[in-house]
Amino acid sequence: MFPTNKPHVSYSEIRTWKECPYRHKLRYIDGIDLDDVSQYLDYGTLLHACLEEYLATRELNVEKLKADITKAWDERGYDTPEYIERLTKKAESRGEKPRILPPLETWLEYAENSVTHVPEFLETNFPNWTLISAEEQRTYAGCLKLARKEMVTPRVFKALMYQT
Repeated sequence: MFPTNKPHVSYSEIRTWKECPYRHKLRYIDGIDLDDVSQYLDYGTLLHACLEEYLATRELNVEKLKADITKAWDERGYDTPEYIERLTKKAESRGEKPRILPPLETWLEYAENSVTHVPEFLETNFPNWTLISAEEQRTYAGCLKLARKEMVTPRVFKALMYQT
């Protein structure tokens, strides 16, 4: 067991500790969320929500995912010159080269490409699968339990979420 009372450590947690042990303490031990909102955070959260909905209902709603992403972009102004300028100044203040992030249309394409093959993948690799549970933990680690109808005991798949 780790000091965070978890049986595992995610890649994101290790990277955070390597970059700044104090930030790691605040985020993973004290539970204080220090992240600014970002395209990556909103995109990942919405993508995971779409996939969890699919696992629960077997209905993949790509249009809702794209609408939710568009709404987040509009609300947060990710494609506005002001937001891009803020990111540029933040990067420059850290001595980094600013990254040019893709526009909304590209993120929508990424989202559609990311989720459309999931149903086929599950049916091909786990025929007759049944969702037992899907849980996301605050540390970006997740546990997905699937069972085939003919199996006596369920297989449990643990996966660390990767950042896109």
